[in-house]
Amino acid sequence: MKRYFDLAVRGFLIEADVKFYIGSINDFFIFSPCWENELRNAFVLEKGMKFIDVGAHIGKYTIRAARMVGGEGIVVAVEPDKGNFEFLIKNIKVNGLENCVVLNVAAGSTDGEIILFSGPNSAENSITQDFGKGFHKVPVRALDNILAENRIGDVDLIKVDVEGAEYEVVKGLEKTLNSKEPVLIIEVLARDKDRVLNYMRKIGYEERILNINPSYKGGLIHYSFKKRA
Repeated sequence: MKRYFDLAVRGFLIEADVKFYIGSINDFFIFSPCWENELRNAFVLEKGMKFIDVGAHIGKYTIRAARMVGGEGIVVAVEPDKGNFEFLIKNIKVNGLENCVVLNVAAGSTDGEIILFSGPNSAENSITQDFGKGFHKVPVRALDNILAENRIGDVDLIKVDVEGAEYEVVKGLEKTLNSKEPVLIIEVLARDKDRVLNYMRKIGYEERILNINPSYKGGLIHYSFKKRA
């Protein structure tokens, strides 16, 4: 039944605080301001800031952040899945945003190519878990290299939601984390918690728990990381 609803709503344009096209019923709920509402106060952005959205999906955070930072700011949106990326581009355009750098790649610790497994829905594609729903190869890039190529110096805030690949993402940001000291908001699966926390602490960051969902995905924690004073 869900498949028929998804087909029926695919390509619908919704107008709320922002405009957005959806590819499924799940996309509608994700784009709602109520989704991950407990994170709302963690996204402190002002005009002129630079925001990196890693695992941008179809643009929930990209679009709202781009409006907050304005024309003086920059948003870099990274999304490896082709279908999500197409909706991401459409949603940026329908909102008239011109301050976004959008990349159809996976974020990782090095540059190369990697397998992206299709998830139970479009927001749960993963490079670490095979759900038995197919896969395809995608380019993978270290974010340090992406930022250097686009001549993006200072970075203020980075959001990471990559379904189990969090450690690889922050490893690929090592230069930026050490030199620019941005704030990070990271969704971490419970199974990967120790590896991510140990690395972030090692490079001088301290964590704050924003939300814990013990049942979803075997345990899910949202952290905010800031450089120790």
